[in-house]
Amino acid sequence: MKILSYFIVSIFFIFSFSSCSNQSSKQLQASVEANQELEKLRQDSIKKIETKRAEFIEDSLKRIELQKQLIEKKEAEKKAYFDNLEDSTMVELIKYDSSLVLDIRYATENNFMKQKVYPCPKALLRKVAAIALFDANQKFKKQGYTIKIYDGYRPLSVQWILWNTTTNKNYVANPRRGSNHNKGCAVDMTLVDAEGNELNMGTGYDFFGKEAHHTYKNFPADTKDEILKNRKTLKTIMESVGFKSISNEWWHYDFKIKYPVSDTPLPCE
Repeated sequence: MKILSYFIVSIFFIFSFSSCSNQSSKQLQASVEANQELEKLRQDSIKKIETKRAEFIEDSLKRIELQKQLIEKKEAEKKAYFDNLEDSTMVELIKYDSSLVLDIRYATENNFMKQKVYPCPKALLRKVAAIALFDANQKFKKQGYTIKIYDGYRPLSVQWILWNTTTNKNYVANPRRGSNHNKGCAVDMTLVDAEGNELNMGTGYDFFGKEAHHTYKNFPADTKDEILKNRKTLKTIMESVGFKSISNEWWHYDFKIKYPVSDTPLPCE
């Protein structure tokens, strides 16, 4: 009887173990299948993300190329327009050489009159003079400098304001005969370095004194060589493209071709 009981108990344990094993096996299989499904979903998500990223990059490159083509088209149209202009046409300098730096003093109160006499900070020259200035700017760039413009074309009516304001007539042209500024053939300028700092020229712009003269040499010993070198750099390149200096203003350069005096307002719109 005892043997039969042991047998029955053994059979029960074997059956129970077999049932548990089968259940565990099914659970393991289900877990594996679930993990496989999750991995498939993960891979599908990665694939979708990579596809979206590739589409975004392709679209971005197309947009960049289109923008480049539009810029090139506009530049070509602007060049064609400029080339077709008469040499005597007044042109706004920054439109054709955006690297130029503007500091139009007469459009501010930072000038010898302490008053604003230009309605807007625009710099214009006759086309033929502008081309020479652009050429000069390229030459300066090769030395690490860029032109900064204080003044270009000046309407005759403004010349009268300058004339009537200053007591030192040696530095302002008589409006009765007109200045080369009034003819669109003169530029007041300096040079700046790669950081935008003005080179030391010995004096500031519109300094009415002997220190502004090209022949003046009596600068402080620690800056003399630098000042004379900077002035020489400015003068040498400007003269190489057809501009001429005047004796008492290191910043002023006249172009070799002259045109009639003008009182056309600056194009501020």
